[in-house]
Amino acid sequence: MHAIITRSVVLFLLCVSLSSPAWAQGVVPDSVELAGTIAFNSHGGIDGNMHPSFTGSGAYNLWGKLAAFGEVGYQSLGSTLATKESITILGAGVRYYIKQSSRIAPYVVGAGGFNRFNMTTVGQGTNHASSGGYFAGGGGASLYLSENIGIRPEVRYQRELIGVASSFNEVQGSVSVFFQFGGSAAEGKK
Repeated sequence: MHAIITRSVVLFLLCVSLSSPAWAQGVVPDSVELAGTIAFNSHGGIDGNMHPSFTGSGAYNLWGKLAAFGEVGYQSLGSTLATKESITILGAGVRYYIKQSSRIAPYVVGAGGFNRFNMTTVGQGTNHASSGGYFAGGGGASLYLSENIGIRPEVRYQRELIGVASSFNEVQGSVSVFFQFGGSAAEGKK
């Protein structure tokens, strides 16, 4: 099932990137981006299944090659008959664009921030929460579909540090839909 989803996403991204209009503008200096993201993580939940995570982010393109962003996200880690687990993140990071055209801008990304792990015992109403942090690194590409709209496939290695004694690693594959506005478009088309 996971292989079918992965192949479908790759095929979809390939088709969309090949059909992108030639008038797309690329990364515009001094512009702002808002994005919504869905991700699939390699770390299975307490029920043994992988669960999607959902993230919202905002970015400021400092100049044509560097963007600073903030992100807030939620990931369910599943549930059993007795417990339910989730992680909420709040962080920031940077994207460095390696090379870009008006249609595609590959980049490397680094991010980090705070997380909060929640475990609820079903039926008893007890809640256990631990705070920690995370850091991540990876890469992706911004694919511009029009002057202001694009999609961003990305892969990250992420390390979740929960409390003092617990942590886990995950590989996260995600797809964002973003809207870019403002900035100096004449500089971005160079």
